[in-house]
Amino acid sequence: MFIKRNKSSIENKTNIKVKNLVIISILFLLMVSCKMQKDYYENGQLKEKGKITNNKKTGKWKYFYKTGELKIDAQYIDDIPDGEWVFYYKNGVIKEIGFYAIENWSTFMVRMRKSGAKNPEEHYLNKNDVWKKYFENGQLMEIGKYNKVGLEIGEWNYYYQNGKLKEYRIYTINGVATFPTTIKKYDKDGILSN
Repeated sequence: MFIKRNKSSIENKTNIKVKNLVIISILFLLMVSCKMQKDYYENGQLKEKGKITNNKKTGKWKYFYKTGELKIDAQYIDDIPDGEWVFYYKNGVIKEIGFYAIENWSTFMVRMRKSGAKNPEEHYLNKNDVWKKYFENGQLMEIGKYNKVGLEIGEWNYYYQNGKLKEYRIYTINGVATFPTTIKKYDKDGILSN
């Protein structure tokens, strides 16, 4: 019985050593394959820093102005923008926030004024959904759809700042491009002018 306990104890210690060796090996491989990169301006200020894996930007990246202030907080997966990106003015106030998703190339941008107040938004969802852009006064500037490869498709409406329709277009696919097959222009009162 004493011998069985010793064998069991020895096997447990061996298993723990093997597990620790595997974990250490994995951590070492991660450290070797992921390196931190830093680039500097000629004046010595940090320009950018982030992780490189297989010669591609990965994870969190930070970009700086020549004067040292944070300019962009970014994220990448295999050199492709992914996740939240935050853009800053030199005074540290948020200028813009973007969300990128690799699988469906979706973005959502929130533009900010220098004061930090939210600017009108631009939406671009799923790359084949509705795009909306607004004037600073909050009035809709344009609305339309994109197809899967990012070309305008179908009905698009463009507006004046007063909210009146400025232009109406219908985009049609022709081979690898789209072009407007119908264009109607309106004056500032919303009256058809062509």
